[in-house]
Amino acid sequence: MIEADGTDKWAIVLEQEMESLERNQTSVLVNLPKGFKAISCRWVFRKKDNEQYKTRLVAKGYSQKEGKLKAQLKKVFDMKFLGEAKKISGMEISRDRSIGKLWLS
Repeated sequence: MIEADGTDKWAIVLEQEMESLERNQTSVLVNLPKGFKAISCRWVFRKKDNEQYKTRLVAKGYSQKEGKLKAQLKKVFDMKFLGEAKKISGMEISRDRSIGKLWLS
C-alpha cells in the first residue's frame, strides 16, 4: 500500500501505467527458460512541480552481470555483435564509459 499524500492519485496513475504497458504490449509473461535468472523490477513514483503524478516500472539493471546476458542470449538465439551504435534516428551517439555518460547530437 502506498502511504503518501494523494494516495488516490497515485493509485490512478499506477493503474493507467499498467494499462498502458498492457495496451502497448511492452512485455509478455512467459515461463522463465531453464538456466536463466529473472531481472527484478520496481515501481518509481514521482510528483512533478506542476502537481502531475507520474509512475513507471523500471528494471533493476544493477542485478545484471556484465557480459553474462549476452552469453545467455547466444545460447537461445543466433546473434552477431555489430559493434557499438554510432548513430540512431539520424543522431550521432557519443559515450564516455568512465563517467557513465551518453550524448546525442
